[in-house]
Amino acid sequence: MVIGTHAARLDDPALSDFAQIARIRTGRQATLYRAWDIPTAQTVALKVLDVGDRSPRAIEAFDRESTVLAALGSHPNIVTLHRRLNLSDRRPVLVLELCDGSVADRLSRGQQFSPAQVVALGIRIAGALETAHQGGVLHRDVRPEHILLTESGEPALSDFGIATLRTGHLGASTLVEFATVHTAPELIEGGPITPATDVYGLASTLYELIAGEPAFRAYQSESTASVCLRILRDPVPPIATPAVPLDLSDVLLWAMSKDATARPPSAAWLATELSRIAARHDWPRTRLLVDARAEPVVTGSAH
Repeated sequence: MVIGTHAARLDDPALSDFAQIARIRTGRQATLYRAWDIPTAQTVALKVLDVGDRSPRAIEAFDRESTVLAALGSHPNIVTLHRRLNLSDRRPVLVLELCDGSVADRLSRGQQFSPAQVVALGIRIAGALETAHQGGVLHRDVRPEHILLTESGEPALSDFGIATLRTGHLGASTLVEFATVHTAPELIEGGPITPATDVYGLASTLYELIAGEPAFRAYQSESTASVCLRILRDPVPPIATPAVPLDLSDVLLWAMSKDATARPPSAAWLATELSRIAARHDWPRTRLLVDARAEPVVTGSAH
């Protein structure tokens, strides 16, 4: 069952291959629908650009996401793109693997993740990120909302709409639009973006799953600028919980260093550290999967 699904019709001749269309949720630029894909006889998700935002930038984000997913979606921990189409008003639609909500949804319902579960999830998503990085793509927006859970319970990285080539920069003008409590300091400062930027986002996500709240949570009525200032200035609080081993807390703090060059330099490196922790505490082993079949991605960077 998909969290938050309720009746809502999306009538368009371009969707004649789909039945039982129902809205799941509306995001910043797009609405997600659940639908029955008649030709393939499976339930899918339809990600539809909202009618009020058909700007070139929004179209570019959809183009970028579909290009990245087409190249990398063979990885089991990256959400699968089945195909892309356009509505009669030219709005793009991504036909995606249907997932059972995100880890953020689980947190909002009070579900707790054990350290062993978080380490296993971290290794799987690190494999997805390493695959993307080897394909020349940086995600730039890793956070709990963008780690979905497939119907088989596997985590799947999604939302590559602001992904960029590894040589990209994020200008200060886009800070307000993209900054979250999981944003790496160099993104806030508009500095160079490297795989260590995604390492920070993944570590920050794992921190929240273990601690129950992000390292730099946003307080009620707090401005984005204030949160960004704390990310840049304040140290990451250690996770002082008896159930969380000190070595796991230390690795996450290391991976959230303010200086990107002081972090693990790659997602695979972080996964190796997490694997060592799992072995040390006799937790179930999780294999790092990097998909060598993924194609190099050719896409524009966000501006």
